[in-house]
Amino acid sequence: MKIQAPVPNIETTTVLPSPKFSDSQSPQNEVDVKQSMNGTLYSYVKSNARHQLRYDLTLSRMKALELRAFIQSYYRAKIRLTNHLGEVWDGYLTSNPFEFNGAARGVTTITLEFEGILVQPVSPSQCE
Repeated sequence: MKIQAPVPNIETTTVLPSPKFSDSQSPQNEVDVKQSMNGTLYSYVKSNARHQLRYDLTLSRMKALELRAFIQSYYRAKIRLTNHLGEVWDGYLTSNPFEFNGAARGVTTITLEFEGILVQPVSPSQCE
């Protein structure tokens, strides 16, 4: 997994290990239900390209310090995230506060929440 900032003029790149199996992705859709005066229900769905991504990471102490410095420098900037699947996303970190938890000696865990737009999907591999 790789995070880069700021977009579009990238200055810093941080490479992180792949997340645990509990990563998730959810589209940011909105459903609005209205009732007319005669009792008929109408539902409206507003969809957009934004998705919310969540990654649980286990990092070494030095990698956690590197990530903390990256977050302190770019937490308000637009970030490019390349996940472990090869997808490229542009968006913002939405975790607040960023909690680094010491899981074991020299090991730190953090949950990163990211909201963004898919820029480049995974391209299928070519079979010969």
